[in-house]
This record gives sequence, C-alpha cells and structure tokens, in this order.
Amino acid sequence: MSHNIDFAKIQIISELTKSIQQVNVGSFLTAFNLVLFSKSAYIFASFCFIVAIFLYLCDIYYYIIIMQTIENKILARLKGSGRGRIFFPADFSGLGEPRSVLKALERMTNEGKIVRVAKGIYCYPKIDHRLGLGIIYPSIDEIAHAVARRDQARIVPTGAQALNLLGLSEQVPMNVVYLTDGSARKLKLYGERGITFQHTAPKNLAFSNELAMLATFALREVGVDKVTDEMTATISTLLQQEPKEHIMRDLALMPEWIGKIVRRAYEK
Repeated sequence: MSHNIDFAKIQIISELTKSIQQVNVGSFLTAFNLVLFSKSAYIFASFCFIVAIFLYLCDIYYYIIIMQTIENKILARLKGSGRGRIFFPADFSGLGEPRSVLKALERMTNEGKIVRVAKGIYCYPKIDHRLGLGIIYPSIDEIAHAVARRDQARIVPTGAQALNLLGLSEQVPMNVVYLTDGSARKLKLYGERGITFQHTAPKNLAFSNELAMLATFALREVGVDKVTDEMTATISTLLQQEPKEHIMRDLALMPEWIGKIVRRAYEK
C-alpha cells in the first residue's frame, strides 16, 4: 500500500513542478487540490478501516460472549428437564433479547443439539442408542398438548387419532384435527405431518376427566350403529383403570348411548 501512495505523490509533485515551470495557474491549483484530496482520502480510508476492524471485533464479542452464553444457558435448562421436552422461544425470554434467543436456537438446531418440529416449536429429543434409531421425534399428540399448555387451552383429538389413542384403531393419521376452546390454527410438522386446531364451544370440552372426554369423542366418531363388542370391551378396560366417581362426573356431558356403555363398564 505504501508503494502505491508514494508513486501517487511522485506523480502529483511532478505535475506541480510542470505547472510552476509553465506558469499554468489552473493546472497548479488542480494539482494542489489533488494533494489535499489524496491526503483526505488516505485519512478517510484509514478511518473506515479502523471502524471495520471495530465492528468485526464487536461481532466476535457478540458471538463468543453473548451468543455462547445464551446457548449454554438454554442447553443447561434443557438438560435439567431431560430429553423429550418440547419448548418454545418464549420459554427463554429471560435469557436475552428475542432476536438473540432465536439466533441461538437456530444455531443449536443446525448443530443437531435440538430439533425444530414446527415453526416456533422445538424439542430436545430423545436419542435411541440401543437400537441405533437415533433421534426420536415427539408424537403429534405430545406436540398438540404442549401447544395447549402454552396457550392454556383444552383440546381433544377427533377422528382416527382419537380411535388410535384408545387402541380402537391401528390407523395413524398424518394430519390430525383437535377441537379446542383456544385459537384455531394449523401447524405444519416434520415429515409432511400436520395438526389442525378447530375452535369449538367451551361447553363441548367441559369434561373434568380426560379419558371420559376422549372416549366420548372416539365413540361419537364411530357412531352408535358401528360400535363393536370388541370396541366396547377395550373402552371398558380403560375406564375401569380410572376411579368410577371421576368418570361419572362427566356422565351428563355424554350422549345417552355412550353413557350406557360407561355404566356397564363399572357393573362388571
């Protein structure tokens, strides 16, 4: 760099000398301005270089001190709660600015420390070492209930998902519909899976017992004319594992034909 600057000065001085010799005032002033401009440009370039170095060091400091600190704190909390936890960026709002937390989660995802199961939803996954299956993603039902807890809403699966959870069907749906007294929304999950939350009147989810609610919606999905003895036996076995008084509290919320199945379960 110094050789270039010296060469430029030699050129300018040479032009100054020629201007004086030729007594060309205009040319002399132009050369003089070039000297001033060259000096100012050099000072300005030096200033820009110093600023660039400063900003670069700030970036390094931001990553090493701030970002690494946030990542370490997030990871420490996750390890404390154990693998399999589903979480949201807001869970770590006390660790830094929202942008910094999101950036930390993005880096942790890229490094394989956590997985992103949907937009704004992450998991500290379980790892299967025994069979070599690797990362075990959370189930759709686990994700749905995590969202419901965050939103302080009640949910119940419908259709094939309700039947599958009760062991009444082996069909595992790719897209599951949940009724909720919270906000209606759709979530696009990993592996082309999805969750749809459909808003319903709170009275439809007024059950005090989750099993009673799930059994009611599953049997309603099947229909009174299509319920088999095998389905009734499976439901009865599940109900008998719950205290009778817990189930009976919700009897008034069930259709009459489902209430009869519930009563018979406790008569055996």
